[in-house]
Amino acid sequence: MASRRSTATVRAHVERPHGAVAAQLALGSGAVAGTQESPGAFRFDVPLLLAPADVEGPVAFSISATDDLGQAGAAQGNLLVDDRAPRLSVDPASVPSAAVVRGTVVSLRVAAADLTAVTISASIGTVAALSGTAFEIKVDTAQVAPQAAAVQVLITATDAVGNATSLTIAFPLTRVRWSAQSTSGITGLALSHSSVLVTGVEAFVIDRLSGATKTVPLGQHSLGDAVTDDTNLISTRIDNQVCKVGLDGAFKWCCGNIGALRAGPALYGAFVIIAGSGSTTTGGQRLYAIPDTPVCNWQASNLLADFNLAVPSIATDGTIYSGAYQAVIAAHFDGTSWPDAKVTPASGTLLGAPALQSPGVLEQRILLVHPSGALDTYSFPSNPFSSPASLVSSRQVSSGADFQITPATIAEDGTAVVAVPADQRVVAIRPDGTQRWSIQLPSAPSTPPTQGAGGVVYVGAADGTLTALSISDGAVLWSYRANGSIQTPPAAGCDGTLYFATDAGQVVALVTDTVGLAASSWPRAGHDVRGTGDARRPLRSASGGCLE
Repeated sequence: MASRRSTATVRAHVERPHGAVAAQLALGSGAVAGTQESPGAFRFDVPLLLAPADVEGPVAFSISATDDLGQAGAAQGNLLVDDRAPRLSVDPASVPSAAVVRGTVVSLRVAAADLTAVTISASIGTVAALSGTAFEIKVDTAQVAPQAAAVQVLITATDAVGNATSLTIAFPLTRVRWSAQSTSGITGLALSHSSVLVTGVEAFVIDRLSGATKTVPLGQHSLGDAVTDDTNLISTRIDNQVCKVGLDGAFKWCCGNIGALRAGPALYGAFVIIAGSGSTTTGGQRLYAIPDTPVCNWQASNLLADFNLAVPSIATDGTIYSGAYQAVIAAHFDGTSWPDAKVTPASGTLLGAPALQSPGVLEQRILLVHPSGALDTYSFPSNPFSSPASLVSSRQVSSGADFQITPATIAEDGTAVVAVPADQRVVAIRPDGTQRWSIQLPSAPSTPPTQGAGGVVYVGAADGTLTALSISDGAVLWSYRANGSIQTPPAAGCDGTLYFATDAGQVVALVTDTVGLAASSWPRAGHDVRGTGDARRPLRSASGGCLE
């Protein structure tokens, strides 16, 4: 079997010729003269283009020979010509009609009909022969471009003589593992090992695998981010109570009478650490440690500071840091009391949770934001109670009429990232205080950035868009549009799924291209996906495995 693009060689022998012999071979509508190789022996180099087009099989030819006496002889034969490409067909049952979740391996089945052996190749995926004519193409959808909304597989079949044909199989692709609907007014989200915990008007426990939802009563509307110790949900409420509820719905305790609460807590082992606020310099303006007991028996620090909208953070050595009104606080809780505290004067009201960064054993740096639109970096000595902190740098990030910026998070290389709602920008700042990049989003960012593994930054926006950015230059990797303004810092789990919630009550689980949070000192508001605010919780194992 030969391609019509090739040349075939035919040899013929003329017996008992008289004198010189002329021979020719006729094929299709043309003929070629024979070349005499020895007396009576002729060779014909036949361009198979003389054969009819689009044939696959034997094509008849004839040979005629005439000597110098005019005596003629003839012979017939066949050439096997293949001028047809393989016929490809697709098993329609193997092509998904509904959107496939990114990361799914899809097995496409095709058949190729031809008289010769066929080789199959695909633009994506691996090819395996099932039989002589049937093939399976396994497509790992995680390998397609990050922003792709569909998978296109170009399949090429080539037969033994080089004839080829192609077809494209396409099917839709989605990052949505599931989407659940809860009550609107969501304020917090945290992950236990098996559940997504959402707080707002009510609390919901959502199965991380299926998205199945059950309600957990809070009693009052929550405020601040949700926190979990993996078996309980801890939340502050609008009635200035801190409450613990089991994920099975069992009520544990509520504790109040500690001043006005404006933000969520941190977890210090079995203790809940909360920062109080108020309009005077007495009463609730303290740090409180609430034990895990049915009786509200809190321990208050001696220092007085207005912790309005401040959330405490816990460093790897157990020191508790917080911003406050015109102050930066370092405090120590020993399990029964608050023996040490240090107050460093600051300008403005320092908001949110400090992002903790330990560049060396001799200092602890904390990053705080305040209403002037600046990101301040303070350096504490190895003993934070021996002397006040020093202001290392103050980077003005927002300069518009609304100076608000979100709390910072920190990438693996030390880059701090904040979101600026008024300017619709996300800004990355190097450890030395210089700007690395600044990018503008189509809508105002509404959550602090979350640093995911692999150098991906996740930011939620007021129009419901979740955007994945590259930490290297701020380039948009992919995006997804949800229903309602995104209100919770995205939580990147070790299952490769990103979870977030909107003010319309939608909770979304998106498949990502990496696993878990970045291995940095402060990758998410609340430090980890459980929202503990405790940097002592490791995010990676000794071997580099993802931990929650």
